[in-house]
Amino acid sequence: MKDDITFRAAYGILLIHGLAFYTILVLITDGLNVDVKAYFFSAILPAIGTFAMIRYFKIIVTKEGVSSYDFWGRSRFVEWNNITQINPVRIIGLKYIRVVYSTGKQPLWMPLFLDDVILFKKEVKKRVESSNPLIEYLERHV
Repeated sequence: MKDDITFRAAYGILLIHGLAFYTILVLITDGLNVDVKAYFFSAILPAIGTFAMIRYFKIIVTKEGVSSYDFWGRSRFVEWNNITQINPVRIIGLKYIRVVYSTGKQPLWMPLFLDDVILFKKEVKKRVESSNPLIEYLERHV
């Protein structure tokens, strides 16, 4: 719809984390005897994979609710008034929130390293009541 806004994870942050993780794996397996050409050539795959993940895993804010994904990568939509709890979590230094809601068993996962997290907070604030757990969390932590 016209008022729907899509947010994605910031590519640079994910790419840096991915390449750092990849570099650590290479150093563990090869030690300091790294073939530099092979390393840089094979680093293209994590970069492409990161781009594909960002295109797939998106957050869509609508006037009725928010769409994100669960732990298994399945897209889910939750109406604003069904959000009951926000649980923060960090994975290799990246901040996520798990959005628990009354109509589902698996919480939504949302990265807080979005391409524009301030706009995300602003758009959520325009659409929810001030007592909504999501905006309460965003107001305190973003």
